Amino acid sequence: MTVATSPLHRKPAVRAFFRIVRGERSAKVVFQYNPTELRRELKPRAVGGDPNASASSSYYTAPPVETFQLRLEINAEDQPGSIDSAAPAQHGIRPLLNALELSLYPAVSDIETNRGVLATGALEIGSYGVPLLVFHWGEVSVPVRITSYRVTEQEFSKSLAPLRATCDVSLQVVTAADVRTDDPAYAAYIQYQTQKETVARSAYSDVARLPHEDHSLLGAARGAVDHLASAAAGAWDDASGAVSSAGHSVLGAGERLIGGD
Repeated sequence: MTVATSPLHRKPAVRAFFRIVRGERSAKVVFQYNPTELRRELKPRAVGGDPNASASSSYYTAPPVETFQLRLEINAEDQPGSIDSAAPAQHGIRPLLNALELSLYPAVSDIETNRGVLATGALEIGSYGVPLLVFHWGEVSVPVRITSYRVTEQEFSKSLAPLRATCDVSLQVVTAADVRTDDPAYAAYIQYQTQKETVARSAYSDVARLPHEDHSLLGAARGAVDHLASAAAGAWDDASGAVSSAGHSVLGAGERLIGGD
């Protein structure tokens, strides 16, 4: 019996991965298994919008702070294609762990270069370049930095090389506001947000009508403002007339009192 399968099922699963770029060098760390859950959180960066001041408007100061949380499962029995065939026997899953962790370290060459400068007193604190880390999740490619990394190693070989591990990783998106325009992360972020805006257009019910609807809303808002302004002006005229009338009445009463004396 032949069982039909959909094209979607016949396709090999796309595996998520990190691309680590340090200067001219680049490394690809492929996930052994795709995480079963990906948590995202966005916190807007804005000023204004004081609830106690009706005239206060809100303004975005930068793209939102966007974070990802994911859990990676790594097992030496299912050897990833990015690891040399001899590596599991000798190092277990340590090559994958080290590849991820080294994105948090300055390069040894940078440490050695700065050592001489620090010895002269020209610098008090070493300055080391941070590699570009790009998180690839299907069609999404976004520059990130690791903000939290926790690994639990389980099962070890006779040489104590880890054979299984669970990694809990927290990432923060590096936005265009976080780096200079000549930084590679800047171009990577612009590409990420452009792709997000492109995909979002398919969710709009009628893109062609949006500009017209916006103008209609703007016209209605302007009409409401004009109406309020007219009503306020009328109220002011009425109040001015009442005050003027009351003033004349008081003045007349005063004249009568003076004449009576």
